[in-house]
Amino acid sequence: MESDLRMAYLAGIIDGDGSLSLIRKQEKDSVSPLYYPCMQLMNLDQGIINMFKSQFGGNVGVKKAYVGSDGCKRREIHRWKLEKAPKCYPVLNDLINYLIIKKDRAQLLLQYIKDNPFKRGQGTLTFDVLQNRHSTYLKMKSLNESK
Repeated sequence: MESDLRMAYLAGIIDGDGSLSLIRKQEKDSVSPLYYPCMQLMNLDQGIINMFKSQFGGNVGVKKAYVGSDGCKRREIHRWKLEKAPKCYPVLNDLINYLIIKKDRAQLLLQYIKDNPFKRGQGTLTFDVLQNRHSTYLKMKSLNESK
């Protein structure tokens, strides 16, 4: 019961302040781009970020306070980030039943991970595989832009 309540709470934070995305990265020496899932959360409260780090692992960072080009003061903000399928899959799997706003994005990432297992050194990918990955990337991008 307590575990369900905690997962619901963490999912609510992701729904509100989190980001679920599929990153496209093209290495200069690589033939085809690399696509990988990414989960992020930015918040003014370092305690929330530390809670995600202790629950799920990942990386944390901080963007120091600064004065923007518009002259407004920006406060220090903390970031939690989790990348790549092996790390994102279990977290998405734990949170998906509690997500509301970003459930469609989580489902898309989970399906992407299942359909595209990473194997180092698998050689050049077929046109169909690359097209499918890029199509999923564009779909995720449109979900993130539309809401």
